[in-house]
Amino acid sequence: MRKESYHELFCEPQKPADLTLKRVVDWMRADTGGRLLLPPIQRSVVWTNEQIIHYWDSLLRGYPPGLMMVHPASNKGRDSDGETIETQKDDFQLFDGQQRMTAILLGFGMGQLKNNYKLWVDLNVDPNKNSDLKFQLRINSIGQPFGYRSEAPNQKVELNKRREKWKSWKQKKNRNINLIEVFKEVDGDDLIDAKCIVSFENILSSLLGFGRNKTILELKSKKKGNDQRVDEFVDALESALNSKIIFQNVSPGIVADQKEYIRSFTRLGQGGTRLSDDELTYSIIKYNYPEIHDRMKDIMSGDSGRIAGEVDLVLSALRVSKTLTPWEQAKEWEVIGRPSPAFVSQL
Repeated sequence: MRKESYHELFCEPQKPADLTLKRVVDWMRADTGGRLLLPPIQRSVVWTNEQIIHYWDSLLRGYPPGLMMVHPASNKGRDSDGETIETQKDDFQLFDGQQRMTAILLGFGMGQLKNNYKLWVDLNVDPNKNSDLKFQLRINSIGQPFGYRSEAPNQKVELNKRREKWKSWKQKKNRNINLIEVFKEVDGDDLIDAKCIVSFENILSSLLGFGRNKTILELKSKKKGNDQRVDEFVDALESALNSKIIFQNVSPGIVADQKEYIRSFTRLGQGGTRLSDDELTYSIIKYNYPEIHDRMKDIMSGDSGRIAGEVDLVLSALRVSKTLTPWEQAKEWEVIGRPSPAFVSQL
């Protein structure tokens, strides 16, 4: 595919374009011109485990992936791992659809969540009736390396089961091991209540590299699940890869006007997981000072991340700065008050 082909998709500004899910993932992981990046204004990932699993369940059921919005990139953007980088001439930025895109990338073992979460499917059990899933999807994290409850992925597994798993894990490894190391070493058989669990990343890698038939044969040869369920899942996953995502190009007039751009971003957030005032304040800060996102990632990777969230840490730092260096003729409440969208828009 020629590098400029993505721009050709939007040669008519108001005409939407459609791309298969597979092609969109290729676009996100491109490392040269024509990349799809996140704009600095985008907030952090806010979807819960359940939302991620339900979105993949919807894709596996053949539901439409939904509309996403893009615009030609300007100045700086964030790559699929969340790192701030300089944009290039042919790059686009994903204005709306970050939460869905992050969930999609996690299935491929990519994106902002890849170092903290993994997505799995159990191919040898019927989904828990309370989960409302077509296939038994599971998720685990650094904090819960042996997985969350199958019927309620936002909830921890019962304490006695977790204790028993930790005990057997330590005996198997015969050494002290921290949560990060456990998370990296855990395989499907280690998840609590697992029957025949395989990672999404491995199945997708096989499906894209070797095709449907070889992927099915490989899973069956390794006794990775009920034969019928293997067929059904691989077929559903292949169909999901070929589903079309609709892309709308944001009007250049909105992108060029900072007030319109921020207002548009705010109102888009009302359609999904609503932006709080604090999240919007932080997004505006990142819009003007993209590098702050990378500094916060460094801070959050240490002990500070266990004390407070990224948004709270940034706003607390700004509040201290306001107190130490107030602007001229400021009223007392303006100096000590919590930073707001209106305040940071003046920076």
